[in-house]
Amino acid sequence: MSIESYCDKLAERLPELMWKLPVWPKNYVQYIPKHLFNITIDWQPAIAINEVYTNINRLRLLEIDSAKALHLSNKIAQQINVLVMLSQKLPANFCYKPVKRAVTRSNYKEELSEQIFNYELQKKSLERSLQHSPYKILIQLEIDKIDNAMRELKNTLSMS
Repeated sequence: MSIESYCDKLAERLPELMWKLPVWPKNYVQYIPKHLFNITIDWQPAIAINEVYTNINRLRLLEIDSAKALHLSNKIAQQINVLVMLSQKLPANFCYKPVKRAVTRSNYKEELSEQIFNYELQKKSLERSLQHSPYKILIQLEIDKIDNAMRELKNTLSMS
């Protein structure tokens, strides 16, 4: 497998992780090894996942057999493992409703459109994993949740 296809496979699973980890579970910091992420005061799961994306793109630029590439690929794997573990710490029946941050109507519509776009990415990622997973029913339930959330957002967008 080439480094490019390896990076593509990693990157295409990240929207699924974004769906499964919309917010941090309680006391999440205790589960994150020091220096694994660049943690700031307003650090959110989306920022952590974007940091993984950035590392994947950095990995694409390195030579395959270099020590830097090996170190970075190990770090990416560890970052993803920590984020998956944190997503499993959320309650099974957890349902996330995004907080409305918009000030103006146009900002509100932009936020809704962005959220719909993110849900579409997350749905595509889950659909890809559905093809290869032995847990097809569970993944289909997650896809149904995304469809319901997108339907709500689209209705809200059409009414505003």
